[in-house]
Amino acid sequence: MRCVRLLGEPAAALGVTGQLSVRARVNGVEIRKSMARRPGDVSRMSLSKAVRAEAGVGPDDEVEVELELDAG
Repeated sequence: MRCVRLLGEPAAALGVTGQLSVRARVNGVEIRKSMARRPGDVSRMSLSKAVRAEAGVGPDDEVEVELELDAG
């Protein structure tokens, strides 16, 4: 897993359009990312090798991702 495909529409759920900065938690590991809508209304968030290792996730693992706007 190099990226997480996000179900639903995160930008709309957070009340913004276009690119947004978020704080995300993947298996309890907090990261700060920028996200943008991709073709076909699919949102993806990349995860570095270090984050994947710390979160204990591998290929095809399902993970719960918590998102919030990053105001800072």
